[in-house]
Amino acid sequence: MIRKNNGNGKLAISQIAILLVSIVAISYILGGSVPVVSAAGEQCIRWTEIKITDQEGINGWCEENDYEHCSRVAGIWKLKSYVQTVDCPAPTGGVPSVAINPVSAVEAVAGRNTGKTPGEIFNEAFDKAIDDKKSPEEAAEIALKASTPSGLGAFLGKARIGELSIGGILKTAGVAAAIYGGLRIILPLLGASPEFTSAFSFAAASGYFAGSIATKIGASLLQGGLIGLGIGALIFLVTFKKTRYEVASFSCYPWDAPVGGQNCGECNDENFACTEYRCRSLGQACELINKGTNEELCFWNSHGDVKPPVIEAWEETLTPGYKYIPDNAISPPDRGVEIVGEFDNGCVAPFTALRFGINVDEPAKCKLDSLNKDNFDEMSFFFGRSSTNKFNHSQTMSLPSRDALESENITLQNGGQFQLYARCQDANGNSNVPNFVFSFCVDEGQDTTPPLIKSTSIINGNPIAFNQNDVNLDVFVNEPAECKWSRTNQGYDNMENQMNCNTNVLEVNGQGLYECSTTLTGLNDGVDNDFYFRCKDQPHLEGTADASQRNKNAESYKFTLVGTRSLVIDSFKPNGTIKDSTDPIKVTLEVKTSAGYSNGESICEYEGFGTGGNFNQFQITSAHEHSQRLDLPEGDYTYNVRCVDLGGNTDTAETEFTIETDTAPPSIIRVFHEETLLKIRTNEEASCVYSNFGCSYPFEEGTAMSTLDDKEHSTAWNPDKSFHIKCEDEFGNRPVDPSSCSLIVRPFEV
Repeated sequence: MIRKNNGNGKLAISQIAILLVSIVAISYILGGSVPVVSAAGEQCIRWTEIKITDQEGINGWCEENDYEHCSRVAGIWKLKSYVQTVDCPAPTGGVPSVAINPVSAVEAVAGRNTGKTPGEIFNEAFDKAIDDKKSPEEAAEIALKASTPSGLGAFLGKARIGELSIGGILKTAGVAAAIYGGLRIILPLLGASPEFTSAFSFAAASGYFAGSIATKIGASLLQGGLIGLGIGALIFLVTFKKTRYEVASFSCYPWDAPVGGQNCGECNDENFACTEYRCRSLGQACELINKGTNEELCFWNSHGDVKPPVIEAWEETLTPGYKYIPDNAISPPDRGVEIVGEFDNGCVAPFTALRFGINVDEPAKCKLDSLNKDNFDEMSFFFGRSSTNKFNHSQTMSLPSRDALESENITLQNGGQFQLYARCQDANGNSNVPNFVFSFCVDEGQDTTPPLIKSTSIINGNPIAFNQNDVNLDVFVNEPAECKWSRTNQGYDNMENQMNCNTNVLEVNGQGLYECSTTLTGLNDGVDNDFYFRCKDQPHLEGTADASQRNKNAESYKFTLVGTRSLVIDSFKPNGTIKDSTDPIKVTLEVKTSAGYSNGESICEYEGFGTGGNFNQFQITSAHEHSQRLDLPEGDYTYNVRCVDLGGNTDTAETEFTIETDTAPPSIIRVFHEETLLKIRTNEEASCVYSNFGCSYPFEEGTAMSTLDDKEHSTAWNPDKSFHIKCEDEFGNRPVDPSSCSLIVRPFEV
């Protein structure tokens, strides 16, 4: 791109002024009519007897040279029918004369120009004054005043400074303008730049003008020349602005993210989802990991990174009642902490959930193992059973007692002391060589706590389907146990139904829990079905002398399933014919449900045109009213719906409807006069208005006609007026032209 600097704008304004002056001057030179002053010279009146001294001081040259144009009347010289125009020279003696100016343009505009010469005006005025019995002297004065113009024209013609007059100034300005215009044409032909041409032309014209004026008011030719040269040079220096061109280069490239990845973490704001695009836009080294999971994370993936993650114990996730203590007993280069309970011996109670964790300085995958393996890949378990890269990792586990392990012929060699080894690996494959070690002990004292039911496969308090008589259920316990259930709240030994439980200490699930399974029977509809569970721990002691040491639940775990009624779809709309003035037409599928669970609260899906044979969930659902917007063209449609509630109750329905597009305004098919009313009938439901003053009125400003069934409309009959009627249907269709009517009713036509 080239940027141009043209200097200031004063020169252009000056040029405009010179052009205006030059128009006046050239018109003056050419003798044209310009509304300032006429180009004609002075006219001299000649007489001999009257001694009148004119302001110009001109004396009798005209008497000596133009005697033939004068005549003597009553001893006074009078002009003949015209006066010759001359340039009166300097006085040479003789009879005085008076210089009279021509009629000015100002006076012409004012209507004072009679179309007569000043001599004719003088003669007529003089004769009239003589006829009025004036003396010759008085008559001459009156005639002189009558033929001598006043105001601006007189001033312009008579004003002089030395040899300088207004006419002379304008002539000089005209020559200066000609110099300016000529140089503007000639200089570019000689290769001058536009800037030089403009400044030099204006300076030359101004210098000539100033020098000429100086000469006319008394300066010598040399002095005038020096003045003109100086002023011209000054003007040239002020106005000449050489244009400077600067080249500015612009290049457009695709936007790129900032270098590095210092801002990657901003994407991990919990208030907004971190997308691939958002992550990449924060830095060229930002990378979205764990894609497709609920643990997507944006981090700075430094490809030159050769350092493994730095591991530290995660204080906030540790189970309340425990603390981390730096473990100095760990052999370097390994390091770690000891988990200590804030009670008697500081050991972890058997079969009690313990949660602990680690933080890393970069997203990484972390593993745990009870053995000190050689490297990260050989380790057995992912920390928290999660294989995603993240900053925080937690693990929950429940450790068996020494007796339970020995019942399965497992002997502990560490005297109840446990160590778990942790390593992490970042996205660049850098993993820890040293371990981060968690050390803790498990209490070897007698188990005095009963089993704890932690969770169930069906959420407690959930509904069940109508007419469902039984249901399979899994119960999860914190330690190996034997469990029973009953429909009444009673002791473990009295409960009738035995559950199938995993009693082997090694049959633990991913959450460190033990599973007991059963089938609950005798379910009833429409009521709460209550069940009671109790368990008994240490099944390995059954049949031994220590069987009495087994712990039973003193309180039951109450579990409820809510019986329901069948789900009912009360209505499914639309049906019939749907009309509108658009194409496609907005259609809303509407479903109402009742009964079932929670008075029809359910989730509904629809299938039909545009779904590809699949059922799609309603946009608004999870209640007893459901809706879905569709935009459909004209045609016939069939849609199916199915709804299911939380208990598993389902119902289905079908609807059929037709779509029609109506873009035509209503037509008036009948008009008649009945008693005192004018009545009309339309071909469709509509609202009608009228005016008695033509069709060019807004529909909203018309007088509304009464209606009974939206098709027959009426208003009071007036035989002296015409009715200009407009009708609009329910879709907003009305006459297309705002100045047209649906019908014009005139009295003689009805």
